[in-house]
Amino acid sequence: AGVVLGGDLWAAPSGRTGGGYGPVLCVWRGFAERVRWVAGVAGSRDDVTGVDDLPDVHLLDGDVVELDGIRLGGVGRIIGNERKAGRRSEGSFHGALDAVLVERPELVVLHEGPDGGRTQRGNRDVAAALVDAAVSTAVCGHVHWREPLADLGATGRTLNVDARCVVLLQDR
Repeated sequence: AGVVLGGDLWAAPSGRTGGGYGPVLCVWRGFAERVRWVAGVAGSRDDVTGVDDLPDVHLLDGDVVELDGIRLGGVGRIIGNERKAGRRSEGSFHGALDAVLVERPELVVLHEGPDGGRTQRGNRDVAAALVDAAVSTAVCGHVHWREPLADLGATGRTLNVDARCVVLLQDR
């Protein structure tokens, strides 16, 4: 089995407040010790120091990997003031997204995802880029959607995993 992570894995140790920014190495390590591979992106709350050093772990940010015959690409963080932790410039985000999309992965993992339906907030420019690239499946986090699925153009789908664990099985 493999695990795909959409970011925002940090939680304050007290568990009493949302938000903040902190280390998530233990979360990635915990998954890596139990499955064949882990792939995902950094969230806006995640200090991912050391994650790249874990075996069979793929912290995606503008790159694509093939794992068990599935091509995955990803872009972490959110667009915003680069002086704040977990943020990056719009140009940096879209440059990384373009680098992923040109490789035509089967699954695109994002922290800042596309918008979906009327109540599914997200980034319209990200949605347009995914539709233009004919992405069939995108996974995103950051903003919670009550309904986790949305159409992505005529043939694609977005799965929002914010505050969710989703188990997907390969059709055999």
